[in-house]
Amino acid sequence: MIFFVTAVTWLTIGFLLDAFDVFEDDDDAKADDSAAKEDPITAADILDADLHGDIINGTSRDDLLLGDSDSDLMSGKGGDDHIYAAEGDDSVIGGNGDDFLRGGPGNDYLQGDLGNDIMWGGSGDDALAGVVFKSTDAGLIDVDGADQMIGGTGDDVLLMGNSDVCSGNDGADIFAGGTWIQPGQPATVQDFDDAEDAVVFAYDPNQTPNAVFTLEDGTETGEKVLAMNGQPMVKIANAAGMTLADVNFLEMSLAA
Repeated sequence: MIFFVTAVTWLTIGFLLDAFDVFEDDDDAKADDSAAKEDPITAADILDADLHGDIINGTSRDDLLLGDSDSDLMSGKGGDDHIYAAEGDDSVIGGNGDDFLRGGPGNDYLQGDLGNDIMWGGSGDDALAGVVFKSTDAGLIDVDGADQMIGGTGDDVLLMGNSDVCSGNDGADIFAGGTWIQPGQPATVQDFDDAEDAVVFAYDPNQTPNAVFTLEDGTETGEKVLAMNGQPMVKIANAAGMTLADVNFLEMSLAA
């Protein structure tokens, strides 16, 4: 089980870092303004894949994006967007703003981007990313807001950042955190199932060579708190029988 989790998480986290832009981009705001000027939709910003094709880009306003039965690529850009992916293996990126992203049947990728986002994977084996990375001298840090992530039915991977609140729902889910979580902003796992779920914590031994990890009782009944050097990183509900040996520690380079 540990080998399976580690192998899958290596692939998934590498996929999230390399295949998609989960790094802070100073040009995001400029790109959003440009998209708003060029977009021909000037009334209600409702973009439907049936009308606009399988690549849908929103505007800097508050958009409603609707997918179809194909595998869509949907990006809200700026504004507080609502994006519904429908069927297919979809890739959904919220952009700047407080967005609501909803996957559907299929293996979807949901990325909130900057803002306090809500992501729901739906059915299928989904990957949800609640981080926006910024490179610093101390390594990668998350500069995103506090997201809510719900995996839905299926075996999902939830990449957690600052103050994120996560539920896997049904299936064998992986909750992945790392040293990018900032002090005083631990992520929370709400529905850990020790029979099938896994908690993974990524760190770079070159950046934190003397890291000391502990797993202590939390303030809530059955809660455990994973800490690094005394700093809470992940709170885990329904984990009364969990020990530090049950956490999958992932050594990897976190230098951008």
